[in-house]
This record gives sequence, structure tokens and C-alpha cells, in this order.
Amino acid sequence: MSDEKPRNTKRRNSPTSAVYGRTIDGVRKAKDNPLMEAMGMGDEVIMEYCPIFDEKFPINYFYPVSGSNDDVRRVCRKAWDCRVTDPDTGKRVKASGVIKYDWLVKKELGLHYVEPESGDNPCLML
Repeated sequence: MSDEKPRNTKRRNSPTSAVYGRTIDGVRKAKDNPLMEAMGMGDEVIMEYCPIFDEKFPINYFYPVSGSNDDVRRVCRKAWDCRVTDPDTGKRVKASGVIKYDWLVKKELGLHYVEPESGDNPCLML
């Protein structure tokens, strides 16, 4: 064995997400919940709503919020990891759950979307 220190393999320009690979246990155990146990219910898969796909998925389809063991990000992994062309800069970026990219993610994934109107909305002008 050499006396070299192990190299740090983490890089700032890494294309993988900082939350890649982490999951939250997506099952509510009946034995840990007295109400479920009293009602004779079995274990339950915890579901979360994804506004991009407009449906619910098990929470292990979502990345967890940094530092949390219970909360998940607002969109599922597929929508989070989707790469879109930023209309402001013209560069390809990872959507990462940014609300202004929601319609672009839907477009990229082939889902039904409504393109936002450009310019000022005359109804909102005073």
C-alpha cells in the first residue's frame, strides 16, 4: 500500500445532482402508527403529487430536501433531472424544479403544456 492520502472524488463541475441516490423510505409502517394498527390496516405506501406529470407517485420517486428525512422536492426525479433550453440565456440547463421551467419540462417530456404568453399582459396594466 502506498502512503498517499485518498483523493477527494467530488468535483464542482460534476454532472450528477447533489441529491442523486438519496431516497426517503416511502412506506408508513402499521406497527409504528397506533391508528393504523387499531383499524387493522397494513403498511401504506406514501404518495406525493408531481405538478409536471399531474399525478401522484410514491415518495421514493422524488429527491429528498437537503437535510430532511421526511420532506421531498416539489417535482419527481424525472422532471428534476430533465434538461431544458433556458429562454433567457439559450443554454441547456437542468430544470431542478424551477417553476419557470415547468412548461419547458412538459414540452421536453412530450406532455400537454401551455406556452406562456410573452410580453405584458394588458389585463394587469393599470
